Amino acid sequence: MRKDEKSAKKAPGKSPGGPKKPIPARSFSGRLLALSIALSVFAVLLVPSIGTYSRQHDEISALRTSIEDKQVEQESLKDQIARWDDPLYIKQQARDRINLVMPGERNYMVVGTQPADDVEGEVNQSPEEVRTDLPWVDALFDSMQRAATD
Repeated sequence: MRKDEKSAKKAPGKSPGGPKKPIPARSFSGRLLALSIALSVFAVLLVPSIGTYSRQHDEISALRTSIEDKQVEQESLKDQIARWDDPLYIKQQARDRINLVMPGERNYMVVGTQPADDVEGEVNQSPEEVRTDLPWVDALFDSMQRAATD
């Protein structure tokens, strides 16, 4: 063998007759197709899971806020219950709510006067108008008075 033939065998792409044309690379392969299909299936399966995750995360944060509110309300109710253990508080509530008095005391109720904070503009002029600023007993009495005048 001659030197030319030995060098032609060692160097790929060179032939004794001259340089060969390079082989073009394939632009689309089966691997690329399989990879794109796998990525699209992964994306289709992942999107609903992300939506579910975000909804559950929002729900958990709303529930945590609700729990904190309920705990604050629970502490307030515990304080109210603790107040009812005090006999002085019970006496004060009995006086205020149902007008009870201790033995030997007298209870005076002033009837027929208007409190100083009432405004003349708040009095009902029409029988259809219902006053919502009165306690229920006074609202009942007011409605009976308006019905009697009709």
